[in-house]
Amino acid sequence: MSQLPHVSGSDRPPHDTLSDTRVGAVLRPPMIVTHDLPLSEVASVLNDLANEATDACVVVVDEARRPVGLLTALCVMRLSQHRTRESLAGLCAEDGVVRPCAQVPLDASVKWVAHMLTASGAPAAVVVDPYGKALGAVTARDLLRGLGYVD
Repeated sequence: MSQLPHVSGSDRPPHDTLSDTRVGAVLRPPMIVTHDLPLSEVASVLNDLANEATDACVVVVDEARRPVGLLTALCVMRLSQHRTRESLAGLCAEDGVVRPCAQVPLDASVKWVAHMLTASGAPAAVVVDPYGKALGAVTARDLLRGLGYVD
């Protein structure tokens, strides 16, 4: 599986006029978990989030709050598909991350991030501060809201 490149503010086109709306305007309250959180607890968090949003995901971070990857309910299901309940007990959030994640700055345009996710097929992008620390994630649903398609 190829790693998605880290995207910084300097990677954007110099005159990003695709959209005036910035990712920071559509960023949901972050659901961030540490890489060593037991997978069973992550599954519980994802279940609770799914009641609010069908595209629920959590950002998995290391000790320095740098993104390790994204985790969705589908990722957890894939991981548990050929394992017993007992063998799942020893797994943690980092074990469930099966996709590298795109990282975007807080001031990235919504339209630019939407194009990036469409091109990569990623379910979401992790929004990071200038130091690379995770602030949260934006999904396609968030971006549609930012583009004015949904309230």
